[in-house]
Amino acid sequence: MSYRELRKFTETLRRLNYPQSISIESFRTPNFELMAEVLYWMVQRLDPSIPIHDDINTEDDRVEFLNGITTEVAAKSHINLNARNLYVADGNSVKELLILAQFLHRASILAEIEAEP
Repeated sequence: MSYRELRKFTETLRRLNYPQSISIESFRTPNFELMAEVLYWMVQRLDPSIPIHDDINTEDDRVEFLNGITTEVAAKSHINLNARNLYVADGNSVKELLILAQFLHRASILAEIEAEP
């Protein structure tokens, strides 16, 4: 995890109009709830019809949440996210989240270009 990756991730979320402001410092220490919230939001933006187990209270629930999302994202967009890195919920997860965030950002740019007359 580098400062550059954290900054790039937070800037990409701003460009995607993520509803909350996320600080660069948010992922310096493990924060599973924030990581899960961001991941859930990005997956819903990718495809709102994807069924997501959203209970993350226990370790088993968290594993089921991540396995379900990584499987669905791989099936829908051919992006392989590492569930182990996501589970850590620190800077390692930012690397994985950045992959999906950049994919969504590129897709939104292409959609804007296609929408122009």
